[in-house]
Amino acid sequence: MPESDMSMQKSRTADRDEIRIRVILINGHKVTLTPTDLWRVLTDRHSLIYFMICSILIAYLYPLPILPSPPWWEYVTVFSAAEIVFWGTAYGILVASGWVRRLWRQFIIPVPLVMFLSIFATLLFARIYNPIMAGPVWSEFSPLQEEVVLVYVVILGFEIVYSIFVLPHTRFYGGLMRLPPAGPVALDPAPPPPALLAENRTTPPSSPPQKPQAEPAKPPPRHVHFGSHSWPVSALRLIRAEEHYIRVVTDHQEVLIRYRLSDAVSQLPEDAGMRVHRSYWLSYDAIVQRAPLPDSRLLLTLWNGTTVTVPRAHRKKLEAAFAARPCPADPAKGG
Repeated sequence: MPESDMSMQKSRTADRDEIRIRVILINGHKVTLTPTDLWRVLTDRHSLIYFMICSILIAYLYPLPILPSPPWWEYVTVFSAAEIVFWGTAYGILVASGWVRRLWRQFIIPVPLVMFLSIFATLLFARIYNPIMAGPVWSEFSPLQEEVVLVYVVILGFEIVYSIFVLPHTRFYGGLMRLPPAGPVALDPAPPPPALLAENRTTPPSSPPQKPQAEPAKPPPRHVHFGSHSWPVSALRLIRAEEHYIRVVTDHQEVLIRYRLSDAVSQLPEDAGMRVHRSYWLSYDAIVQRAPLPDSRLLLTLWNGTTVTVPRAHRKKLEAAFAARPCPADPAKGG
C-alpha cells in the first residue's frame, strides 16, 4: 500500500477515534467540538474575565443565613472550592457526553442541562465540605430544592449573557465545527420507456456509425487549503485578517483560523476576487453594489449588508476587474 494511502487511512482512523462533543447552546446554536476546543474556549481571556466577574458577583450577593458575617478568608475557602467543583463537573459531563456520542452518533446535550447538573453536584458537595473546612457555622443551609432553583436562575442569566455577548468574541469559537444545513437530495433519473429501447434496438442505422469524439476532460473543481480546512474557491465570500488569524466567511459558515492573509491570498486565482485592503480579500460574487466616495475611495456593499471601504490605491484595479468580467449585472448600479 502506498504511503499516501496509509497516511490517509491513519488520518481517517484518528478522526473516527477522536472524541467529539455535540452540544446545543441556550441560543439554539448546535456546535460540535473536541475536548481541546472546549478547553480553549473556556480559558480564552474573554471567558476568564467574564467568569471572574460572575464569581465575584455571586460570592458578594449570595444570601447566607450566617450572623455575624464570617471573615473574608472563609468566603474565599468556601466559594473557591465550590467553583472548582462546578467547572470540574461541567467539563467532566461534557467530555463524558463525547464518549456517549461515540456509541450513539445522534446524541446531543443541552448546555442548560449541564449547568443544572453541575449546580446540583456543587450544592451537595458544599453540604459536606463547608462544615469541615470552614467550621460548624457554615452548617446552616437553606432547603436544597430552593437553593438549586435560586442558583440555577442566576447562573442561567449569566449563561444567556455569555452565549450572546461573550462567546462570539472568543478566539476559537469561530473555528468550531458548525452543522451545515442539509442540501437537496439528488434523485436518480427515470429509465427510458421499454418501447423506446426496443425501437432503438430494431431500427438499423441510416449511415455508417461514426466514432464519437472524445470530450475534453473537465477541470477538477478548484479548492483551497488553509491549514486543516479546505473549501472550493466558489464558496468563499470574504477573508479578513485578525492579528495572527484570518476569518474565512463562506456561503454557509464562518471560521477563524491561525493563518496569514498573504499566504491565503497566494492560493486564490485572480478571477475569483481580489485583495481590496491590507486586511480584506473579497470574492467578486460577494459584492452587490459599489459607490464612489467624495475622497476618491470606493464603498462596497456586500451580500450580507456590511460595507467595506476600498482605498484609492485599489479602486482602479477593482473597477478594471469588474469591467473585464463577463457579468450582466453591474454592482455599481445595484444589480
